[in-house]
Amino acid sequence: MPCDAPEPGPPTTELRYSGGEVFEFASDDDLWVFVNRRLAVDIGGVHSVRTMTVDLDSRSADLGIAKGGAYPFHLFFAERRVLNSALEIRVNASDFAVCP
Repeated sequence: MPCDAPEPGPPTTELRYSGGEVFEFASDDDLWVFVNRRLAVDIGGVHSVRTMTVDLDSRSADLGIAKGGAYPFHLFFAERRVLNSALEIRVNASDFAVCP
């Protein structure tokens, strides 16, 4: 997927929702993920590693997405400690690219 020229701020990407996409996130500190500008993941605060799974099919109504559409995807992560940062993202989506 081609990316436009970078803009200031966090990396952004576009998610093409085909159906069946599942995301799994793990973080030891603040992590927020927005799909279509709606909060999909909230693992905020200072804590040990926590995980959250987002099945887009089951969350499509509250995220305002429909199969065949392309939607903005934003991820915000903050590490509050100096050692042992943890961030893991697993995605089964085939059409997903990060634009710097």
